[in-house]
Formats: sequence, C-alpha cells, structure tokens
Amino acid sequence: MSGSLIRISSRDIEAEHRRIAANADVVRLFRRAGVLAADYLLMLDDLRHRAILVAPKGEPPPCRDEDDRKYLHCAQFAAVDYLVTHDRDLLDLNSIGDTPIVTPGEFLRQAQASGIEIAD
Repeated sequence: MSGSLIRISSRDIEAEHRRIAANADVVRLFRRAGVLAADYLLMLDDLRHRAILVAPKGEPPPCRDEDDRKYLHCAQFAAVDYLVTHDRDLLDLNSIGDTPIVTPGEFLRQAQASGIEIAD
C-alpha cells in the first residue's frame, strides 16, 4: 500500500452515481438524514474532480450483476491496488486479477496495519 489514496473512476461509474442521486428512494433516504440532493450532487462533483478518469477498453469482466461489470472493468484497466465497496456481488468475487475487493472497513484496517494514516 502506498502513502496516498487516488480515486479512479470512469464515465459509466460517474453516470451511475448521478442516476442514483435522482432515485426517489435515495432522495427520501437523504432527506431523512438531513442531506439535500443538491449537497449530494456537489459532493459527487467534488469527487469527480479529484478522481482520475479512465476509459477502459475491451470487454468488461463477468459479474453476476451486469451493472457491476463497469467497476471491475475500471479496476482491472487501471490496475488499482484495491477495489473498495459494500456491494455483495463484487465482494463475493474476492478479487479481480491481483486486485483484492474489500469493504471500506477492511481497507481501513489494512491501511492502519501498514502504518498509513487516513485523515478525516
């Protein structure tokens, strides 16, 4: 694990995040938590500007949830160190090539064990 975190994304992933933000159930969930949809969209914009966008080539790897193939494809194409997710369809794969697929909690435990400090 190196000393810096870099978010890797693709246009397909960014488009999905925006679609999710418009979902009525998600809007209600955010509203109950006191989060405005506009604030969520601002956060997405901030994350997008901090990310390295890649344009994966070729066929995405298989996954039991077809919609998750874009995440595997992006991770594989960019040769990331970790794919961090809560998605069970991805976690059940355990890895994509040499890249482990882990929960955010597991990623933070591994980072801490490696001596990497994650700022709040």
